Amino acid sequence: MDKIICGELEFNNNKYYFNFRNNILVIQPEKMEDYSKWWFSFLGKEMSMDKRVNVEGETNEGKYICFVDVKFSQLGRGNLQAFVPAYVLGDGNSVSPLPKCINIEKMSLEGKSLDKFCYPKRIIRHNNFCEEKTIKLELDYNQFKNKKITINKDVFEYCIYWNMPHSSDINNVLNVKTILTVTFNKPKNINEIVDYYRNVEKFFCFLNNRRIVRFSNIKLKKKEPVIYGSENNIKDMEFQFTLYITEPQEEIDILDDLNCIRLDDVNEKYSKLYKNIIHKDFLIHYYPLNKKEDLLVDNDKYTQVSSAFESEFRKLFPDFKSSINEEYKEIKNGILKHVSNKKNKLKRNKRGLGKKQIRTMLKYCEYFSKIVSNVDGTLEEKITFSYDRYQSILEKRRKQLLNTYHINSIKNTILAKSFSERRNKISHGKSTGNFNELEIISYILLRMCIYCLTLERCKFSFDEIDNMVNKLF
Repeated sequence: MDKIICGELEFNNNKYYFNFRNNILVIQPEKMEDYSKWWFSFLGKEMSMDKRVNVEGETNEGKYICFVDVKFSQLGRGNLQAFVPAYVLGDGNSVSPLPKCINIEKMSLEGKSLDKFCYPKRIIRHNNFCEEKTIKLELDYNQFKNKKITINKDVFEYCIYWNMPHSSDINNVLNVKTILTVTFNKPKNINEIVDYYRNVEKFFCFLNNRRIVRFSNIKLKKKEPVIYGSENNIKDMEFQFTLYITEPQEEIDILDDLNCIRLDDVNEKYSKLYKNIIHKDFLIHYYPLNKKEDLLVDNDKYTQVSSAFESEFRKLFPDFKSSINEEYKEIKNGILKHVSNKKNKLKRNKRGLGKKQIRTMLKYCEYFSKIVSNVDGTLEEKITFSYDRYQSILEKRRKQLLNTYHINSIKNTILAKSFSERRNKISHGKSTGNFNELEIISYILLRMCIYCLTLERCKFSFDEIDNMVNKLF
């Protein structure tokens, strides 16, 4: 049964009753407007509101609730509805007035992807069950001391927790889990928290090669002074909220094995890797949602992989062709110099041209200058260079793919040309047909290259890159 939350809230200084289910919020004023008056007042007007807002209220259970970044549309007679991207629910109702979700100091997360990244069972030691009569389980916290990483003055702390389960599952002896707690340098409001969460999620998407990663529990915490007792004593009390994020209704998975990038793999380069992954120009749209989708390829994925590869390649090798070919560099610089001279002549305007004509020609000069500056080798050349550069990392997977398609050997240049030609056909709207063996092999290897480029840019050694990439692929 879908979760239903009801209660009261204020919006635009008016009191409303709300009903929230299936990620849709419906609010109703205390007194609905007369239908005929409402109809004529809104006739011909836009039915949706102008901007997104946060609306706060109290549930029927007396708990604080805040719906985040909603955009209302009119239902009629003063009733409004909105899709809810995220909401926050207070964990308690014992304090009056209810604490609001502002000035948040900490965020903690739990989930399967965290348990894979920082394996919690490492703290358990046991004897040899087959050789000894007495079974022993011991917790050894020396196997894992809380790991703290500082990023932009915020502290990321990985902790392992355990408890003895009280359940009907007689085979479950011990529960262990990993919790990531982020302590903020400066308190944050709820919109900042949601943005921050999206960055953490994006980082774990990279670690697991998945487009969506869900966390099972997201807690927000803060301390606030509270007056208690007959003598009006003041004491700091911790308040906790639960954050709920609305994700697309897609079939997603995080595999049960430990084949993902893990904390031990990242080590002291955690901060650098995290900052690069959460950057807005880091593309993850081509990541699969689940194992089933990972086995499929289509034209959209092909172009997305191509875009992601060129983006990462450009960051690591901004002057790729110019740096390896002097003739190319000379011709490119010559064209740019010619365009620059043309711009200077236009500005001096010795030919007596009109102002409008000069502006147009200067615009074209800027246009061609930008194009030539950004041209530093063809896609085919970049792919061949990457296949050659990461040959040792790709070799095992490459051999598997060639064996699968019964191909004895093939040059990297042929694979690169196969990918480039397919991508160009898609981009120019030409008929492409079914994927052939070389197009599929080059597609899979190029996905691996994207990871290699990112990790090399973050200063990982080739041995470290080999270890991480071959876990995912």
